[in-house]
Amino acid sequence: MVNKNGLVFFGNPIFFDLNKINLKNINNYIHQISGYFLCLSIRNNKMVIYNDIAGNFRIYYRNEKNKLFITDNFRKLFFKKKLHLNEGQFEFWNKKNYTIGSKTFFEEINKIPPASRTEFLKNKIKHSIYFNSDKIKGNDSIKVDLYNNLKKNLQILKNNKKKNILLFSGGKDSSLLAQFLLKEKINFVSVFISTDTKITEIEKNKKIASRIAKKNKFKFDEIKINFSNKNKSLIINYMMFDFHFSLIHFEGIKKIKKKYGKNINLICGQSSD
Repeated sequence: MVNKNGLVFFGNPIFFDLNKINLKNINNYIHQISGYFLCLSIRNNKMVIYNDIAGNFRIYYRNEKNKLFITDNFRKLFFKKKLHLNEGQFEFWNKKNYTIGSKTFFEEINKIPPASRTEFLKNKIKHSIYFNSDKIKGNDSIKVDLYNNLKKNLQILKNNKKKNILLFSGGKDSSLLAQFLLKEKINFVSVFISTDTKITEIEKNKKIASRIAKKNKFKFDEIKINFSNKNKSLIINYMMFDFHFSLIHFEGIKKIKKKYGKNINLICGQSSD
């Protein structure tokens, strides 16, 4: 969407009124926007991009012959000219299935880092991280902010007719969300994504999640996926540099949609979800 001040928002920004944001005050409001999003401004031959704190809305760029190419589809940057492998990043990617910060495993292709303000002026790029850990508040203040943010964002689900699906691992994040949903009397089904191949950590988490659901009397469903690599190439096509947990979630969401339909709200407590 384009707000009244000419800022373009992509993704799913959650904010009380996006029209209140302009280039003069965005630094004050950027921390208050929830969800995954990207904010774009083009003024006077200068383009500025703000992305969410986890960098979930991926943007890639390549500088070639003093021309800057920017896209959300990294394959568009695979020109005929030879690409050079960044061996350090490629080795890391082989172990972890993602690359660090603004790097990819190609020297010529970069991505915008998380929680950043990125300025493009002609063929020059400047990143600045807007998240300042020096300004982190004390524990009590953080608890109040967390409580208020969760309550505000979950209100969206109250008057929504879609079925609410909570991705529930039994960990602290998803358990806190379940607690809030119960407190706010929002109906939901908790879903645990497991694999047909027995994995010790997943089996342990499943028992914990099932026990928590039973104790708190909310619906619990297990969605089992085939943990083969048959769709790995498809996922890499979409998320070449960031597919570490995507295989499980990609297959899991497909099965959730098949069982519960497309008219659902997915609630998750981790950026990797």
